[in-house]
Amino acid sequence: MSMKNAIKQNLIRYHFTTKKSCVEVVASDFSSTDELLNKVAELVASEQVIIVFDGSMYSDSTFVEVGEKIRLICGEYNSILLIKSRADIAYLLSADGVCLGRDDFSPLQAHEIVGEKFLIGQIGDDLDSSKYPLDFKISNGFLSSLVIDNKIPVRKL
Repeated sequence: MSMKNAIKQNLIRYHFTTKKSCVEVVASDFSSTDELLNKVAELVASEQVIIVFDGSMYSDSTFVEVGEKIRLICGEYNSILLIKSRADIAYLLSADGVCLGRDDFSPLQAHEIVGEKFLIGQIGDDLDSSKYPLDFKISNGFLSSLVIDNKIPVRKL
């Protein structure tokens, strides 16, 4: 195992043992960006969480703008930020990782975009991870590390 892979696996172990829940934040569920940001700030201030942000309703520029604010909030409270479906946006934001679905980038394409330091995972059970191993999976209401045996409940904000 390379030094980079060992470091990444240690980071995954740390993140997936210190965070107690995973919360999906869907932009279209909020009446305004301010409401969304306030709810995220309240949440991460009260518990150690992994945030999965879905900004698909936004234009790319707004997605980046709002995502940057969420990244800053998450950073302040040592929470993890994963971007749903958009490896390119995850890279631009310096998010912690990306969650891929069936119609998104392949894990290999996501790896080429974001590099080795990002967490790459899937939503559901139908991605081909044979060319690039995944770090986590979200399925049946849980976020599961594929490095350690740990399940974190997933809920919507």
